[in-house]
Amino acid sequence: MKHFVTNSLVFLKRNIFLSIMAAAVLSCGKGTGYYNIEGYAQGGTYRITLETGFRECAELQKGIERILADIDNSISGYNDSSSLSKFNNNLCENCSDPILLDIFAISERMYEECDGYFDISAGALFDAWGFGFKKGSFPDSGAIDSIRNFTGMDKITCNNGKLYKSDPRVTLNFNAIAQGYTCDMIGRYLSSEGIDNMLINIGGEIFGKGVNPSGQNWTIGIDAPIDGNMEPGTEIQTILELPSAATGIVTSGNYRKFYIRDGKKYAHTINPKTGYPVNHNLLSATVICGDAATADALATYMMAAGLDESIRYVESHQDIEAVLIYEEDGKMKTWMSQGVITGRNGS
Repeated sequence: MKHFVTNSLVFLKRNIFLSIMAAAVLSCGKGTGYYNIEGYAQGGTYRITLETGFRECAELQKGIERILADIDNSISGYNDSSSLSKFNNNLCENCSDPILLDIFAISERMYEECDGYFDISAGALFDAWGFGFKKGSFPDSGAIDSIRNFTGMDKITCNNGKLYKSDPRVTLNFNAIAQGYTCDMIGRYLSSEGIDNMLINIGGEIFGKGVNPSGQNWTIGIDAPIDGNMEPGTEIQTILELPSAATGIVTSGNYRKFYIRDGKKYAHTINPKTGYPVNHNLLSATVICGDAATADALATYMMAAGLDESIRYVESHQDIEAVLIYEEDGKMKTWMSQGVITGRNGS
């Protein structure tokens, strides 16, 4: 799907993690200024806006492409030769891939932080419902109960820099954190190259730092979570302003990825604690914090846990901000934490 991006405004969406395509487009002029590096990665498009020099821009593109390729070779479930695919298919006795180990460590921390609602070990559940790496059929309760016997982070261990699983049926799925993690990796790389002003958009997951070409804070548009709203930017619920400090911002919702069976909606967010798609009034969750991987995981957690649990979490964590859009009495309503700054198009 198409991205709607201006110098200051990005519309959030979510894509499933796919293997990278090699082509990229570099739109650079001459001299120092703001440039866009664009291309295809992880099942959709990416766009990186940054302030740099003309010659440096081309070199930075090469570095970004290396990072995207490294991540694809490590944690893409659609790349049969990736470390993740080999681990899931029991083609290696253990795994010592550094990117896989790093994102696993973050995911393990978020599993504990989110009381099990964020669970990368539930890959088989995602597959069963048709939202994973494989085409699943509508599972019955017996199939769900069987799969749940081999899900849970206690089934995977990391010892001496290697990853092991206690049951060969365990499969991992990093879709709920991979794009945020990628944003962070690229952000660290660009910062190490002296870039202070940047906006990184990987499939709608965002990492921002510094200011836009107008010298103002970046602004982010959140789509209205209406079923069938497939085109980012068509219907906007609210616009947020990012702080100039390094910030991750991610939205998760169930209005683009779902299917209808016998008149009932089945959303792509699976509650790993029950094994079933969620059914509550929270329509979308936008999380703002210091890094995009954490924001990505927390947005997934909130969509699994629901409105009340999400509000409780945000109110008990001063370093986390959120925008929660929910339905009440047939109307769409919005809850925002106190630290959220609203903006306007072009600000």
